[in-house]
Amino acid sequence: MKNFWLIFFLIFIFACAKTNNQNSNIQQSENSSDSNLTIQTSENQKENIDSETSTIKKDNTVKKSEKTEEKKAERQTQSKITYIQLGSENCPPCRMMKPILERIKKEYHDSGKIELKYYDVWTKAEQHYAEKYKIRVIPTQIFIDAQGKELFRHEGFLAYEQLIEIFKKFGIN
Repeated sequence: MKNFWLIFFLIFIFACAKTNNQNSNIQQSENSSDSNLTIQTSENQKENIDSETSTIKKDNTVKKSEKTEEKKAERQTQSKITYIQLGSENCPPCRMMKPILERIKKEYHDSGKIELKYYDVWTKAEQHYAEKYKIRVIPTQIFIDAQGKELFRHEGFLAYEQLIEIFKKFGIN
């Protein structure tokens, strides 16, 4: 039993030291004058964007599916903020947020008011987003402006009403 507590204590100290190191790195990057955040999209989205620009019929008409993709790309550029949800399908608070995200998608994303991105950070394909956005817990919500600057971050469950208040704070009704 003593070994268990010793190992637990060592892991806790290591985690705290790593968090402090990351916090100092964040502060250093915030203090630099030219800090830009580049949002990476998934490979499928990159392929969709590439196919939009290169696949046009000879008679200059665009296929129906390409028109849909163009509308998505246009909506992405017109969005005032990007709302990023980092979570997992296996996380109870994340599952509680699923209906809220679906409602936000219908009311805000589909109308072009925001860009909504969800990453399941417990999957191999998307676990790098946890490191990229330096999250500590899931779910984590991050709000980024059109220039790539992080506006707001929340850790844990976030109710629909709270999300709406955040959107209103950024001028999105």
